[in-house]
Amino acid sequence: MRFSLKKRLIQKGFLVLAPAVLFLLAIPMHSQSGSRREQGEKESGNAKLKVFVSIIPQAYFVERVVGNRVDVQVLVQPGHSPATYEPTPKQMARLSEADVFFRISVPFENVLIPMIESTK
Repeated sequence: MRFSLKKRLIQKGFLVLAPAVLFLLAIPMHSQSGSRREQGEKESGNAKLKVFVSIIPQAYFVERVVGNRVDVQVLVQPGHSPATYEPTPKQMARLSEADVFFRISVPFENVLIPMIESTK
């Protein structure tokens, strides 16, 4: 019984994230910064989208939908609580360079959005 609840939650989350991830794949990638290698990869179509998610289950969904076309990074690492999470300066720097950030409406995300927008 516990397995079926977990499976239903995973399927429900998948249905929410899948359309968003598929939409991202339809958008052509354009970047004005990066190394020559990154520029070459993007021009040849081999570059991976830099995707940030808040929690590990989101990363699971994104990786299952998109496969190896994205580089998924998780903000809240195992053993930490989203309720008390604060990003490190290094995470904020990486997040400001991300192509996509998937939100799930946990409280710390509301603080992140203005911070991200101020760095761009």
